[in-house]
Parts: sequence; C-alpha cells; structure tokens
Amino acid sequence: MLRKQRPDLAGAGRIATGAATVRQLLEQMRIAGAEEVIVFVNGKRAAPDAELRDGDRVGVFPILGGG
Repeated sequence: MLRKQRPDLAGAGRIATGAATVRQLLEQMRIAGAEEVIVFVNGKRAAPDAELRDGDRVGVFPILGGG
C-alpha cells in the first residue's frame, strides 16, 4: 500500500522534515490515512499525536487484515 502511494520513499534511509508529530510527518510525506497504518518510533508503536524528536527512527506499515 505505501509503496503504491509513495514509491519514491521505498527503502529511503533518511528523510529530514520539520514535523513535530507522527501525524504531521505522514501529512508531509503525503501518506494518506494515518488511521490505516501502524507507526513505530524508535521500535515502539506510536499514536498519530506522538511527538517526534531529532534523530527518531520512524517505521510506517500498512494494517494487515485476514482471517
């Protein structure tokens, strides 16, 4: 899902932004649906309103469904 939205970011190692929160980062990166992804900041799951600090590592993954 994310590769389809932003193929230019696939495997990107380092991105500099001025985002203060996870939600702002997703908006700046033009990743639609903050509620449709799981975000980890420094290896811990993070809410959309979680604050970001300089040097944080952020991982964004689609929510998988199944049965």
